[in-house]
Amino acid sequence: MGKTESLQDLAVQTLLEPAETLLKLSSLKNFEEEDIHDIRVASRRLRTGIPIFSSCFEGKEAAKWLKALKSLTNSLGDARDSDVFIKYLSRYENQPLTEIVERLKVSREKSYIFAKKRISQMHKSGILEDIISNLKEINCSDKNCYSLGLANICVRYSAVEKYSRNLDDVYDKTGHHKMRIAVKKFRYCLEVFSPLFDDKLSAELASLKELQDSLGKMHDFDVFLEKIPEIIRESVFEGADVDKILELQDLLLKSCRESRDRLYTETRKVWDRLNDEYYKEHLTAKFEENLPDCLKEMQSQKLMIVSDIHGSYDSLVKALNDAICRGVGGILCLGDISGRGDTDACLRLLKQNNAICIHGNYDLATAEIYWSSEFFKSRYDLKDSMKNISLESINEILTFPSRLRLKISDKRILMVHDSPAGGKERLGPKTPADRLACLADMSQADIILMGHSHLPFVRRVNEVLFINPGSIGNIKDSDARPSYAVLDVSTGEAEIIKLDDEFSEISSRCRLEDIHTEDRKKNAEMSGGIDDVFRLAEDLDINISHAAAVARLSSNIFCNTCGLHKLYEDDLTLLQYAAILHDAGWLMGKRDHEKNSYKIIMDLSLPVSSNDKNIIACIARYHRGNLPELNDPEIKDVSNTDLDRILRLAGILRIADDIANQTDMEEITNCPVINGRLEIFLSQKTDDIFLKKNDLFEKVFKYKVEVL
Repeated sequence: MGKTESLQDLAVQTLLEPAETLLKLSSLKNFEEEDIHDIRVASRRLRTGIPIFSSCFEGKEAAKWLKALKSLTNSLGDARDSDVFIKYLSRYENQPLTEIVERLKVSREKSYIFAKKRISQMHKSGILEDIISNLKEINCSDKNCYSLGLANICVRYSAVEKYSRNLDDVYDKTGHHKMRIAVKKFRYCLEVFSPLFDDKLSAELASLKELQDSLGKMHDFDVFLEKIPEIIRESVFEGADVDKILELQDLLLKSCRESRDRLYTETRKVWDRLNDEYYKEHLTAKFEENLPDCLKEMQSQKLMIVSDIHGSYDSLVKALNDAICRGVGGILCLGDISGRGDTDACLRLLKQNNAICIHGNYDLATAEIYWSSEFFKSRYDLKDSMKNISLESINEILTFPSRLRLKISDKRILMVHDSPAGGKERLGPKTPADRLACLADMSQADIILMGHSHLPFVRRVNEVLFINPGSIGNIKDSDARPSYAVLDVSTGEAEIIKLDDEFSEISSRCRLEDIHTEDRKKNAEMSGGIDDVFRLAEDLDINISHAAAVARLSSNIFCNTCGLHKLYEDDLTLLQYAAILHDAGWLMGKRDHEKNSYKIIMDLSLPVSSNDKNIIACIARYHRGNLPELNDPEIKDVSNTDLDRILRLAGILRIADDIANQTDMEEITNCPVINGRLEIFLSQKTDDIFLKKNDLFEKVFKYKVEVL
């Protein structure tokens, strides 16, 4: 088929063929290996495409389709794996191996019988006819396909990039498997939008197929390495010659390992080549050059710049009213509209005021949750943070581009969410001038608007104006008030506007500037008795540099997770004291040093009540990772409420201690909870931190933790 730019035509062109192929194949009486492969591919293409074009279908009906398609794909997995394993073993001419292959063929037949049953059920269910019928009668409101495509590939490629770091470990087979799945999903997604281009994205898809094939073969050998010992054991039980069969095992395992190592090297080369060739940048540029021209809609020269709303409807209303009073005539939104508040209401408000919007990383992460296995489940099955976000809002946000260029009064304006260089870079008031100068040179713009860091600032470098309006809904600035910016294009001047409101003092400490160290290089505003606590730590021969780092990181995590732990500012003070003194027990040696920390802290004179001192000592005592036992003397007189506080704070301390042991970076910029996981963003990107002490936090808060 030829090029198309209609959403409706694109849906039909990409979904009708796999649906008809699946219907035809499901009617067969007997299946060959190639048929199983084609059925799996067709079902995966439908599973990828239906969520993308969800606005064209009725939600409950699409949910039924996706559930049936996923069940079908999974049911064919054993049959496919059996075929691949048998084909590999059949390359060897060996009598014991011939007998093994014959046994595997018998087992494969069982897999095929099960697969035939599921395929037959799918054929009789009428679901495929239903999909085809809906596609032939499809009628959906048109959207810009390039914007939708750009958002989708950004989501999928971000997953590829996330798991690509697992390639650094040649033995991380689980990580390599996750990358294989991410690449496969990205490729299927890119195929959906290939009809938008004259070249059908053939070169881009060919590179992806090369990477996917290499990762897929590598995964096959990982599976072989697990299966070979199993079939050898079965052969021994069947009475095979032990010496011969063990010799055969050594031969097969050696061959698999060598093949796997070779494929790993090839995979690494392909991935490095894609990065060297700026694969992502060239691909996104193809979509971006076809984005709609929205410049004619922006007539006003006085603009409201807003970012990182995160569903905070009330704050957005106040900001808009304030901006209107200041005479703004247009609104530019830099992304991350979605969040724990009422995203639907925020989006409606922005649309009512004709805001020009781009999407942000949190918007993409929110979309990824919807694209998971729970895609069309009831809203009440989703996490609290998702309950005020409708599928329609997600789809609309995804049509916003990742960046936009405007031209107003001969001023070139670049809108991005994170950084002109991408990569989730966080730009703030402390970003070095030479870095901003580099970004100015590459951007070819007079004014650069960015958000993401939640840190408001206005700076001019090399005649280029940089504006970060801060955040409306998730404050990371030391001045804990929602903020936006007003830009007067005619004068080239901008101003950060802070909204007066009642906010927790905890939020105002989200950006602790420094913490006292022995040389006073890392001072921070903490509670009044902090100097006394540091002096006590010095007397106990505690490593002050490490203690200060742990205290700083603990404070950052605490302040960035207020909605998760639901504690108060007094608790922050206790956490800081515990972080400084947590290694006190080392004075008496490594053995039982956590218990000894408790005893030493209880003997200290601290500027707190006796109850709070016991809590501080318990935080240090239990940050080791194990939950308290009922008969522990340390918690004999501790109330259930205080015990809950202790475990929450100890979990935070243990994470901070783990990070401080692995990096000199002591600043955390954000800790969002995404898809059941707490993601801790350090001030600079690092791939070297792998948490070993996240167990207590995960037990207490029921969230996985990852440092990015």
